Amino acid sequence: MSKVGQRTPCLLRIFRFQADGECLLSTPRGIGAWRVALVRASIFPARPVQPGNLNIWSLAVDQSQMAADQSQFAPIPQRTQVGPTPFGTLAFQIMPARVDVVLTGDPEKQDPGALAAILEIGTRATAAIGSEILRVALAVQVIAQTPDAEKAVAFLKSAVPGLPVDDTERDIIFQRLRRSLAHTGSAELNLIEKWSTVTLQITQQFIGPGVSQPFHMRSIDVVQLEIEANNVPQDNVSYRADDSAFLLSEAKTLVENLLKERIG
Repeated sequence: MSKVGQRTPCLLRIFRFQADGECLLSTPRGIGAWRVALVRASIFPARPVQPGNLNIWSLAVDQSQMAADQSQFAPIPQRTQVGPTPFGTLAFQIMPARVDVVLTGDPEKQDPGALAAILEIGTRATAAIGSEILRVALAVQVIAQTPDAEKAVAFLKSAVPGLPVDDTERDIIFQRLRRSLAHTGSAELNLIEKWSTVTLQITQQFIGPGVSQPFHMRSIDVVQLEIEANNVPQDNVSYRADDSAFLLSEAKTLVENLLKERIG
């Protein structure tokens, strides 16, 4: 990470000021870089789908990559398809009234293409459902590692000026909601911004001769920012697959713009 005061491309807009087109970092020492932890596209069909009959993986992703395909029938029919991708673990969670496409990244690695990847896969999944859509949502979760919980709280208070918390608080959640008009018909999009401090449990696996404890658990303290864009449901209004894909694309633009505004 760059030293405090060093000129660098704009990466953390909330912690530095502009100077001749560049930025001077003013983040506390020891704060890690922002990393993509999770990206999720959610699709809400106008008519219930049959999870057991909907093999979205084969239609939206390379079939050879799938690692698991499981179904359950109670209390709610559900099908889960999971497999690896270059950006992390991809999972389709298929239920009658909702399909989630979830890409989980490694919290200690960068995934710069995750948002674009999930948009493309989510668009294919929307077409694969074969039903008009009531609602779509696109969310991204990014985290920045801190040395301890106290630094996480200080980081969050810097990111959200005027946040009504004191230094003794550890588990903090702060949420904002704004709305904007989409370009698809009369659709209106919610944009939700949620900041929080979180302690993550990381499991490491060690493989090799003489290893007595192959698994090791450790904790990391992080500041977490989650941004979600979704369209506001309207009575008797549904969208075809191409319109739904366009709504997902607009949601991606809103999420990306707010990410740039918040963390550069």
